[in-house]
Amino acid sequence: MTDNTTLNAMAGGDVIATDDIGGVKHQRVKVGHGSDGAYADASAAAPLPVRLSDGTNQASVIAGDAGQNANAVAGAFKAVAFTTTTVQAVGATDVGNYRWVSVHITSQGTSSTVTFQGSNDGVNWVSVALLTSTSTAGPVVTSTTAVAGLHGPLGFRHFRLNVTGISAGTTAGVIVFHAVPAALQGSAVSVTNTPSVTVSGTPGVNVASGTSIASAKVNVTTAGTRVQLGTNAGILSVTVRAKTSNTGLIYVGGSTVTAANGFDLGPGEAVSLDVTNTNAVWIDAAVSGEGVSYLWVVA
Repeated sequence: MTDNTTLNAMAGGDVIATDDIGGVKHQRVKVGHGSDGAYADASAAAPLPVRLSDGTNQASVIAGDAGQNANAVAGAFKAVAFTTTTVQAVGATDVGNYRWVSVHITSQGTSSTVTFQGSNDGVNWVSVALLTSTSTAGPVVTSTTAVAGLHGPLGFRHFRLNVTGISAGTTAGVIVFHAVPAALQGSAVSVTNTPSVTVSGTPGVNVASGTSIASAKVNVTTAGTRVQLGTNAGILSVTVRAKTSNTGLIYVGGSTVTAANGFDLGPGEAVSLDVTNTNAVWIDAAVSGEGVSYLWVVA
């Protein structure tokens, strides 16, 4: 069947919009809205109102905000203008939904000082440090007497400017709170005392290098009876290598080395040790008559 339906077709009645689906007519209904006694078609200019469960009509509304600053999306901001001719706090704002502040002071009255302040209860205020936005290396300040731009992170629930000392003229500007933090242009470190380092004698860095290399060999006559390497003082290091002809393990260590505590070397394996005399090294063997060859670097 065709779409649409004529009412009282024999008499040429009105036609209502319908959609034929499988031989069944479904009435088409145009959505509108309005209060009692009023009606408006839903359109881009007059959209159908929708209220969310939190009582707002926008899913991204920041609590307590309205108008152009209401959406908490990347780059969202809230601008608060301030102006005063007297000593007072200005621009007090609940900034719980923001992470960054930039303060642009466009004019300063005579003797005016603007101090940046934060608070978690909105009653007790402390100074907040901001970075001068025109500098790449600071300074970080908690107040200014100049016409300037400053910015920094928000670490408190509330933020305000406290204007003191003004005796004439007007202190004015704009505070902008950002939902997305910016990157600091610089940082500063304050040192209250001058650090110092006292070095006695003449400091220096020496990189040791050898003048020559020498070598020798030694065997363990009786397995289980440790043997000391020969005496060669004034060296930088020694490398001990188990003979390739060995059939058992060599144990390397100090004057108390045994098979139980020594460093194992299989046939052909080697170890390098930083010692000043080869006689600091002792060896033992699992098999009588087997031993090591060793070479050292002379300082």
